[in-house]
Amino acid sequence: MSFARTLFDHLRENAEYRPGRTVADFGPTLVVAPHPDDESLGCGGTIALLRRYERPVHILFVSDGTMSHPNSLRFKKQVRRMIREEEAHAAAAVLNVAAQNLHFLRLPDTRIPYPGSEPETSQAFEAAVADVGHILDRVKPATVLLPWQYDEHRDHAASWHIGVSALNRSELPVRRLEYPMWGMERDCDSHANLLAQHDCVAIDIRNVVPEKQRAIAAHRSQVSGVFNDDPDGFVLDEALLSRFHNSFEYFLAERQP
Repeated sequence: MSFARTLFDHLRENAEYRPGRTVADFGPTLVVAPHPDDESLGCGGTIALLRRYERPVHILFVSDGTMSHPNSLRFKKQVRRMIREEEAHAAAAVLNVAAQNLHFLRLPDTRIPYPGSEPETSQAFEAAVADVGHILDRVKPATVLLPWQYDEHRDHAASWHIGVSALNRSELPVRRLEYPMWGMERDCDSHANLLAQHDCVAIDIRNVVPEKQRAIAAHRSQVSGVFNDDPDGFVLDEALLSRFHNSFEYFLAERQP
């Protein structure tokens, strides 16, 4: 019996494996996280390594994260947002990222704007790009970690569009690395042409795995029953969390012509 090769298979087989000290060359780094917890899940180990090498790290949270439990009556939307931001601060502290280096756009969860032709959508997208541009001007990163542009979660892809549009307008000489998160089990052969346009890099995070796991756990509303009156809400159960129990974090870089 033959099995389809998954995206994770492709990454493991094609990545250039690099030691943790590689991140010392990243310089000041901006992490674009579509939701609070994506920074810990997708690249928490890399963030911890950057801080061990005393590289400045800023984290930009794009959405307000309120739609993980949209039917909660006890925890109203504004309360959910406050809790998720508190959790983001707690996770950042575990990773040794200063509170003043956290930035919250508070765009609507599940409705982060894409570039579009509709006036309302276009205006929201342009406003988000301008906000990210202001952050880039202040941070002046040498490296930006973005969600993968082909991630199956729409907010991740939308965050990529916003981040890349802001970077293109800033003309900063920035290294761009994309971290894939969702859809790692899908058949990658149907996306062979897309993957052929990207180089794969794997960063060894074995020395900071405990920090990454503590940072993930700091997002308590996403791994436990904090929002306990919405049984249909999203929770990172053990099966989902096991995807992020790895000794390496994988990144994709668009291959230059």
